[in-house]
Amino acid sequence: DIFLVVGTSLAVYPAASLLQFVRRDAEKYIVTLDLNTEPHRDFIWLKERASTGVPKLVKQWSAPE
Repeated sequence: DIFLVVGTSLAVYPAASLLQFVRRDAEKYIVTLDLNTEPHRDFIWLKERASTGVPKLVKQWSAPE
């Protein structure tokens, strides 16, 4: 349901190959400080350190709807 990438922009292999395994309807997130790459269109980018970005996502996901 959720695809989370931490610490890479998926611009190089082998990390870039992960994209072929993700369902189209999955929520997709990238947490990275790498600002030098073109963001993937269907990803939500958090341009921050993993130590702050990941806890924010966990809090968001665990909040009641």
